[in-house]
Amino acid sequence: MEESRKRLIRICANTKSAFARMEKFVDIYMTDQKPEQLEVRLKLISENWEKYNQAQDELEELGHDSYNQQQKEEMEERYCHLTGFIQTKLKELEVTGAPEPNGNFGPSVKVKLPQLSIPRFSGHLQDWVTFKDTFLSLVGNNTTIPNIQKFHYLLATINGDARKVIQHIPASEQGFRVAWEILVDRYENERLIINTHIDNIMKLPSLATENTNQLRQIVDTTKCNLEALKAMNVYTETWDLMIIYILVHKLDNKTKREWELQISSKELPTLHRYTVFWSIGVMRWKVCRIDQKQMNQGKLVTGKHHIRT
Repeated sequence: MEESRKRLIRICANTKSAFARMEKFVDIYMTDQKPEQLEVRLKLISENWEKYNQAQDELEELGHDSYNQQQKEEMEERYCHLTGFIQTKLKELEVTGAPEPNGNFGPSVKVKLPQLSIPRFSGHLQDWVTFKDTFLSLVGNNTTIPNIQKFHYLLATINGDARKVIQHIPASEQGFRVAWEILVDRYENERLIINTHIDNIMKLPSLATENTNQLRQIVDTTKCNLEALKAMNVYTETWDLMIIYILVHKLDNKTKREWELQISSKELPTLHRYTVFWSIGVMRWKVCRIDQKQMNQGKLVTGKHHIRT
């Protein structure tokens, strides 16, 4: 009996080591893609997982302390993540017309399209619409993918609070429908999503001094959130004065004065006008920095020459 226990423990340890190697493969996949290995590694993951489950079941029957339910749940999470990731990448190769792991191309493929990846969702409301639409387009509405595989894809593309919401749902055909309904019920809240985009604009940082990067961030963040609101059919065409008022109060005093000089006292400025002003300001700051740098370098050279003479 003791020999059997040791053998089963070795199987579990070997599976953990195999999963660790697979996780390393996943971590470096985006920078060192090896699509030809995906199917082979998926098969190895399944084989190791089957051996691990069998060993754990036998340890449980033997009543040994080596059986640990929490450890088994952790291994199941790792298995779901690895399987979901690889299955997602294999599906992307099919969607984009990239070569299959055996190196063959489909007869209808003319060019290699860029990979389409599903953005990860961690529970931030402003990311929900993009994640939902992309996931449904590539996976959720695809009738050729079994629901259990869709569930693995889903697990591979969510983390944080969103993952916690469905972490106890078993991976099954019905499990995917239940998990997706829970996510939709939790995050499909149009009013809160709109409030989040508005809040992102209202809570932009204020500038203490002239700062090109921070100014660019303020304008870019404003544009992104306004476009997101437009995509949700929120009528923002008449918001220019309100948005400009908010953005101007984020500027440092010097830039704020320059803005006021750009417009007449009775003029109603547009957001486009403000964007042009911002673009000119950024270019001016860049030129000033370059001139200052060249001036400092000139002083340094002159100083060295003076010392030599």
